[in-house]
Amino acid sequence: MLFRSAGAALPLPRWRNLWRSFRMRLALTLAAFFILPAVAFSIWGFLRLADEARQSSDAVIRHVLSDAVSAGGIPQVRADSAVVPAIDSLATRLDEHLGYYNGGRLTHTSSAVLRDLGVMGEMMDPGGYRALAFGGQIEVVRDGPIPSLAERVGYRLVQPDRPSRLGVLATARKAVDPKAAAQQRDLAFVLALLFLGGVAAAVQGAQEASRALSRPVAQLRKAALALGEGRPAPLASAGVPLEFEPVFRAFERMEADIRAGREALEAARRRTETVLATVATGVVALDESDHVILANRQAAELLEHPLEPGTPFRPLIAACTIWRSEERRVGKEC
Repeated sequence: MLFRSAGAALPLPRWRNLWRSFRMRLALTLAAFFILPAVAFSIWGFLRLADEARQSSDAVIRHVLSDAVSAGGIPQVRADSAVVPAIDSLATRLDEHLGYYNGGRLTHTSSAVLRDLGVMGEMMDPGGYRALAFGGQIEVVRDGPIPSLAERVGYRLVQPDRPSRLGVLATARKAVDPKAAAQQRDLAFVLALLFLGGVAAAVQGAQEASRALSRPVAQLRKAALALGEGRPAPLASAGVPLEFEPVFRAFERMEADIRAGREALEAARRRTETVLATVATGVVALDESDHVILANRQAAELLEHPLEPGTPFRPLIAACTIWRSEERRVGKEC
C-alpha cells in the first residue's frame, strides 16, 4: 500500500524489491532444497525417537508387572487388610511403585504420591478395563490420565473374576526417559546446525550463480551500448554458460545486420551526394525538426552559409528572406 505525501507517492521500501531479485529467488530455492529434507529427516527422527522411547517404557512396565506376578505374594482374598501389605511388600522388593484396582476402582497405592498427583486415576483407563474384563487380555499399557505428566500406566490382571470384582495390578513410568530426552536435544542441535548450514550454503550458491549470470549479461549490455553508439561491439562468447549461447549468436547476427544496414545507408548517401553535386539547383534535405540532413554545394552558395548535417534550417531561411527584402528581391529567389 502506498502512502502519499504532498501529492507524491512514497517509494516502496528496498526490501520489497528483493523479491524481484534473481539472487533472492535462487537463494530461497536452494534453501528449500537444503532445509526441507533436513526438516523432514528431523521430524522423522523425533517421531522415531518418541516411538522408541514409548516402546522402551512399555517394555519396562511389562517387565515390572511380570516380575511382580512371578514373585507372588498377592492374596486371592480381596480384603484390604490382606491386599495392602502384599502390594507394599512387592513394591519394596522390586523397588517400584505399584497400585491395585478392584473392579476398576483404585483401592491402594504403594506411595500416596501416585494418587495425590493423579499418576494413577481413581478409575482404570476405560480402554484398558474393557480389554482386561471383556477382551480376554491379561496385560495392557495405556497413556496416563494426565497428559501433561507424559506417563504410561501398565495394568496386569492378577485376580480374574466378574468385572465388578476384577483384581488388577498397576504400575506407572515416564514415557520418555532421560536418555531419550538427551537424544532429542542432540537431534534438535543437529537440526539447528543443518538449518544454519543450509541457509549459508544457499546464500553462497546464489551469490556464485548470480556472479556467473552477471558476467554474460554485462557483456551483452556493453555490446548493446557500443552498438547503439556506432562503435564495434565485440562479444567474447567463449566460456559463457550454455544457456546464453543462443542469445550471443542472435546478438552477433543482429550486429551484422545493423552493420550491413549502416553500410548500405552510407553508400546510398554517397550516391545521393554525387547526384546532387551535378545538378544546378540547390537541394536541401531536412528532418522532422527542420535540421539539415543533406545539402549540395549550390544550396550553400545560395544561402551563403555552410549547410553541415544537423544545422537548423529555419533561422537561415528567415535571415535570407530579411536580407533579400532589404535588397528588394523576392524571397522565392532563395
